[in-house]
Amino acid sequence: EALERELVATRHELDHSLDITSQAIRVIDRDFTVRRLSRALAEMCGIDRDKAIGMKCWEVFAGPLCHTDKCRLSRILGGERHIQAESERIGKDGAGISCTVTSLPLYDEAGEVIGIIEQFHDVTEKRVLQNQLREYVDRYSALVNLGNETGEAIIMLQDVDGREGVQTFVSDQWLRITGYQREELLDKPFFGFLSQEDQEGSLQRHRQKMAGDSLPGLFEVSVITREGRTVPLELTGAFTIYNGRRANVIYARDITQRRQAESVIKASEQLYR
Repeated sequence: EALERELVATRHELDHSLDITSQAIRVIDRDFTVRRLSRALAEMCGIDRDKAIGMKCWEVFAGPLCHTDKCRLSRILGGERHIQAESERIGKDGAGISCTVTSLPLYDEAGEVIGIIEQFHDVTEKRVLQNQLREYVDRYSALVNLGNETGEAIIMLQDVDGREGVQTFVSDQWLRITGYQREELLDKPFFGFLSQEDQEGSLQRHRQKMAGDSLPGLFEVSVITREGRTVPLELTGAFTIYNGRRANVIYARDITQRRQAESVIKASEQLYR
């Protein structure tokens, strides 16, 4: 009688824990019957918790492995002691849910496996964000590659530890224009590579962009290369977010040939006059 009271008390404590926990948990016995279900899981799959008790597990939050040899209950009964996997489920209103599932064996007093305990963690939002991030990375990579092919360099400037306009990303084209290696440019302020007369104006425009101001149009500056040559550039830029922080993205094009052509045209005009 004392043992029976202890068992009833233990079951009551388990039921109470499932009532108040924010974790999505279910307990399944050996014959695939749902014995316990947390309120969080009932809410996740859109089912009445009391009605779910006594139903088969494939009737409550069914997954793609149900009725296959990869069923987690079958694997646990076959000797496995810890299973963690990702799974796609159908939630309330028929919406798809991406979950991570952890399955553990449930033992009786004699140490025999009498079922499993499963915990579900909804990672749908995380998966959506990951897919969006992957899409953004793919688009950004395509943009950078296009810039390299068309001769346009891309530089990300961010304010880091009190330093303004630190280069936190540089495309391959910026390396070709400046002659520097990537490690010589990264974590260095952009303005220090410009000619002396262009540094202050470029810094002021950077501050405005970091404040969210729009500065339409193109700007011409000169960069000093690693070999000491002065290369004229045409710049445009905009405010953006890079790696979760505010950034000024710069698009730079070498206009040396254009300047040379303009000089030839000007000389021709003077000769004609």
